[in-house]
Amino acid sequence: MTKSQMNYHKKSYLFVKYFITPISLLFGLYLLITTIIFIPNSSETIGNVIRLNTTDGETFNPTVKYVIKNIIYEYTPSMTSSSVSLQIGDNVSILYDTGNHKEARINTFKYLWGPSILFFTIGLFIFSVSYYLNKKANSAQKQRNKKEINL
Repeated sequence: MTKSQMNYHKKSYLFVKYFITPISLLFGLYLLITTIIFIPNSSETIGNVIRLNTTDGETFNPTVKYVIKNIIYEYTPSMTSSSVSLQIGDNVSILYDTGNHKEARINTFKYLWGPSILFFTIGLFIFSVSYYLNKKANSAQKQRNKKEINL
């Protein structure tokens, strides 16, 4: 491996370690905190899946219609999934913000906690891999230094 290739790999490693990992962990933490704050300030109602949205034909997210005080609202989560767990016509529990009825979430583990768990897990995985690689590189460097001293 040439010196420029080693520099490129080192810069890539540092970018992932000090930029991607913290952003993923912080975004997962942000999603977790917003969900924890949202739940006690919400009320529950029943909504009806009125359509399944897709942009690529492989991942889907439902649009749910729900009624609060005779006003019809629609909610489409930003999270998509390749497995279609909800079908058009299904009734689903909806949590909505009592102060802003347009702010809603589907009341399932997947839709409430899934995004925060996903981003936090990605961050932890990247951190673990970078920690392992860093430890391995330090060990190899110590071995090289030891050989140089012995020569």
